[in-house]
Amino acid sequence: ISADQFNSYVTLKLQNVKSTTVTVKGANPCWEQDFLFETNDMNAGLVVEVWCKGFLWDRFLGYYYIPLSEVSYMNEVTRNQCNLSRTAEVQDRQSEQSDMCDTNSNTQPDIITDTVH
Repeated sequence: ISADQFNSYVTLKLQNVKSTTVTVKGANPCWEQDFLFETNDMNAGLVVEVWCKGFLWDRFLGYYYIPLSEVSYMNEVTRNQCNLSRTAEVQDRQSEQSDMCDTNSNTQPDIITDTVH
């Protein structure tokens, strides 16, 4: 499947709470959606996963881990631009912090997030 045929969506996970965006078609999807998560644990992190919607099952494209300790406070907006990691396991995300590893190709898709605390 070529990238322009993707029907992509994002899941956001913080501890045991999960939210999902709408599905967007195309090679350069943009999700202009706001999500609110409540937590007292500043040692936790937000997991951002990108998926391609499929007919029978969805295909995992990559993820990014944002430690809450790196999110700005009050009205400051933190803009994160990173390459998606495609192969690391969920349990390894905690130790990776913001570092992403390129293991599949030379050109990884970018993901940009704006986060506010």
